[in-house]
Amino acid sequence: MVVATKFELEPFLSRHQKFKVKVEYNMEELLEMITTARVLFSGENALVEVGIPLVIVGDIHGQYTDLQRIFCAVGRPGKTRFLFLGDYVDRGPQSLECIASLVAWKIAYPKRVFLLRGNHEFASVNREYGFYDELAQRFSVAQAMQLWKEFNDLFSVFPFAALVKGRILCMHGGLSPHLESITDIKNVSV
Repeated sequence: MVVATKFELEPFLSRHQKFKVKVEYNMEELLEMITTARVLFSGENALVEVGIPLVIVGDIHGQYTDLQRIFCAVGRPGKTRFLFLGDYVDRGPQSLECIASLVAWKIAYPKRVFLLRGNHEFASVNREYGFYDELAQRFSVAQAMQLWKEFNDLFSVFPFAALVKGRILCMHGGLSPHLESITDIKNVSV
């Protein structure tokens, strides 16, 4: 799927190639990225099917340097297929860099980068555990609130489970007791 957008993907990703302390963002580019990604994620089901070979990554929690180290160790998206299991934001010092770079990689390689929703991709959690506060430190209060709402709107369309090669079920946490089969998971609307 190719998504038409004004979002400048290549310059955005190139700013994420180095172990920078902070990546500088402007409000407009982040909003354009979120809009582009929302269209892309809206085309996915609650359960995504993923092939192999594959690198599966657990909680990132704002640890951007660790994310960069993972890419250095196993290869960047495009060369390597990735499944991220959620919890991109909160706790660590660079939640924005983590989620912005991962969403940009998803836009660049939609069939090679898969992002699942973790419990920290819910507004009630990331408001309390640091994501909102990080945005408020980097943007005006009004901009931070808008970005926080837009990111949470984007998170709401992330799939919450993946089936690897038709055999391995991956997710951030447990399932509802009302979901008893893979078909039940596939039928959940996000």
